[in-house]
Amino acid sequence: MDRTRWIAWGGALLAALGAGALWLPWWRAPAVTLRYQDGALTEEGRQTLRGTEVVGGGVVWLLVLTAFVVVVAVANDSRRESPTTWWWLAGAGAVGSGVAVATVWSWGFAVGSAVTLGAGLVLFGGALTLLVGTLDGRRRVLAAATALLAVPVWFVTVEDPGYQRPDAAPLDLVLAAADRRSTEPPRGGASLLPATEGHYGLVPAPGGPAVSLPEGIVTVEDDRVVVLVRNHDSQVSLEGVVEGRLVVRGPDREVRVVAPGEKAATVSGALSAGPLSAAGTMLVTTGDRGDPVLRRLDVTDGLTPGEDVAADSLPEVAAPSMVALIGNAPGGSFPVREHPGSRRLVASDHLPGARLVSTGQGDGDWAPLAGGYDETCWLNNRAVESYLVDVDSVAPAGADGWWLATSPGGDSRLLTVTGDGVLRAAPAVRVVGAFSGLAEAADGSLLAVSRTGLWRLPADAVQELPDPPADCAAHPEVGEPARLVPLAARYDTTAALPLDVHGRRAEVTGDGTVVAVAPSGARTTLGRRIDDPRIDEQDRREIVPDGSGGVWWLETVPPNTPVTDETGGTNPLQTRRLVHATAGGEVRRFGRVPGGDDIDLALDLSGGQPLVGTCVPVRFAGGAERPVPALAEFTQCLRVAVGPDGRGWAVSNKGLFVFDPDSAGKARAVIDPRGTDQVPVAVQLAHGTAPSALTLDQTTVAFDVAGRPLVLDDDVLLGLSAAGDPVVVAQDERLRGARLFGVEGGALVRAADGTLFRLDH
Repeated sequence: MDRTRWIAWGGALLAALGAGALWLPWWRAPAVTLRYQDGALTEEGRQTLRGTEVVGGGVVWLLVLTAFVVVVAVANDSRRESPTTWWWLAGAGAVGSGVAVATVWSWGFAVGSAVTLGAGLVLFGGALTLLVGTLDGRRRVLAAATALLAVPVWFVTVEDPGYQRPDAAPLDLVLAAADRRSTEPPRGGASLLPATEGHYGLVPAPGGPAVSLPEGIVTVEDDRVVVLVRNHDSQVSLEGVVEGRLVVRGPDREVRVVAPGEKAATVSGALSAGPLSAAGTMLVTTGDRGDPVLRRLDVTDGLTPGEDVAADSLPEVAAPSMVALIGNAPGGSFPVREHPGSRRLVASDHLPGARLVSTGQGDGDWAPLAGGYDETCWLNNRAVESYLVDVDSVAPAGADGWWLATSPGGDSRLLTVTGDGVLRAAPAVRVVGAFSGLAEAADGSLLAVSRTGLWRLPADAVQELPDPPADCAAHPEVGEPARLVPLAARYDTTAALPLDVHGRRAEVTGDGTVVAVAPSGARTTLGRRIDDPRIDEQDRREIVPDGSGGVWWLETVPPNTPVTDETGGTNPLQTRRLVHATAGGEVRRFGRVPGGDDIDLALDLSGGQPLVGTCVPVRFAGGAERPVPALAEFTQCLRVAVGPDGRGWAVSNKGLFVFDPDSAGKARAVIDPRGTDQVPVAVQLAHGTAPSALTLDQTTVAFDVAGRPLVLDDDVLLGLSAAGDPVVVAQDERLRGARLFGVEGGALVRAADGTLFRLDH
């Protein structure tokens, strides 16, 4: 066998070597994968993928068949000077090097791809050189042109991923999410984020923010998924990795901090826990849910492996009361976020439109940070005067600012507000689903995750916003402060119902006894509830005053015959009974009140029998239903109260109506709305709407010391003038989110922070 023949067989061996390298590693994860299981954290090592997993089955078959054809061609070619063998070898080299180049471009170098690339380039170059030597001039030019085009064309063909990234400039789609949930654990090297049943989140991790999902924590590098932590405990959620420690939120209000090879440190007894910051801090609440205490957990300091720490021993964070904020958190259930740099706190107070409030350590109260009431203001450069519509997610920005994600009108907006209240915004984009997580990267860019994937907003993509418009009424002042006299702090209306303006209240004991408790503490038994024992204890506290020292309530009793509910089954709790107890303890039970166990008992301070129900309230006499003629024309549900003078007041269709419960006359509109949009009353008044034409929303009715009606809507208290026209009585921030109670002698207000006030109006 001569030298040329040996070279041909060497080329065939290179082709086989390039194909065989597909079973070597072609991708190696840049980080070690951790495994969380049974409360312990272990290292799984760096995940590797063989070439067969990287290039896909079709390309594997192509390389293997190409190598096989080359071997057959070399074995069957007995003509030493024939160019056919070199054509086959050059083609095999082009195929192998093209696949390897495309893979290295997308996945980076690894042992397997380097072997295939080297074998392909040597094979292609050597075979082409020998081929050119056997051809005449014109064929040499053709061979050279083929060599110049073969690898680039093959590279483009292999590199095309077949996925069209959506155009959402200025956002860049870092990695799209799979549209179908897999039963397999997250896979490193994948080109799609694993689908999840819930929302994606962003958590701190080595190298920057990472995506959290129930099955683990993954990050993205070179458009590929890198699995940082695999979670094998469905009862916990992974909050992030800081300084080699994994933070886990477990059942029974536990927070666990664990490093590889060590026992977990456990923080127990917290009411709730917030997200983990990149600095390794986490806010938790302890104490009473009615007025929780805010504390800080630092997972990088002071925790010993295997230690069990009580949450109430953690350092307290000096902050105003959070009672009004609980359950109103943007992007989650925890009410407060802390900036790891400035240590300032931010929270949402859940207004018409959204508003964020902020406070520094030791500040006396929450101060507005971003968001106003007037939609006319829209987005402008003053954060506190901008109309945010909603806030889906919040994340720290820079040294003292915040990133916000909103979704007005179907468009997603990413905003940033500085510590001194300047608002900037990125252009609106169309992204399916709200952004469920935000995190700032080390280079100042913003990572945002939605159910469609992981997105990046460059740091320079935010733009200046215009000044507020001239007619902007973000925080209008339309009335004097309310005259509020505090009666009790953290008043629990589930345990005691107020009866009069002096602080007298009604309580229900464990055996159903209804007791009137005077401000001095003296207790007077009014009667005893006889409820079906199967009902929720909360339903036994539905009590209203009668205007003369007594009370009314509804008892839940088994029906005479089974009642079919919405599911087709029988519900024994579908019937109520109306009961009256006088101030002297005389109890009278009236007939049964059909209509379901969610009917309401209306306030009636006139001494008459109260109306029952909401859609539409009626009276019951001797067990028979007696409709109220004045309410016959109403088709929507009503909120009704009857004052000391016997006149009834109803809120319906966003207006206020007065009616006579005992006559056939029609109800008369006192506040007849001119619009249907949900706009705060203060904003309507600032834009020139007369009090008699306001559009009401979430309105409650009570009565002043003179027995005239009071209407509370948002932070504005409305009443009637001497002529009977609607007027603004007061405007007070303390009224926002408050509940108005009609009681004997006037009205009480329970503020959002639980303080019970008397209204001196």
